[in-house]
Amino acid sequence: MTPLNRDFIGYGKTIPRVRWPKGARLALTFAINYEAGAERSVPFGDQGAETYGEFPAYVTPPKRDLAIESIFEYETRCVARRRRGLLKRYSFSSWT
Repeated sequence: MTPLNRDFIGYGKTIPRVRWPKGARLALTFAINYEAGAERSVPFGDQGAETYGEFPAYVTPPKRDLAIESIFEYETRCVARRRRGLLKRYSFSSWT
């Protein structure tokens, strides 16, 4: 592999002209962190429920914490679908 040759000299007054597809003037990057399904869960054989969440866990292991489970489940049932709908609605259909 050939190393990338770069000159670290600035552009000064001659800023390069960038032409984006379809005359766009803005480029966006979305970083979506999706972690649903990785939490501890008694029904899936873990020793106890997830203890990290929006509020403290109030059950003693090995009981299920239905409040925490519903918080984590909300992302898979609702948020992911809404996010996809927004991307489609605003012409990011190639991403979905």
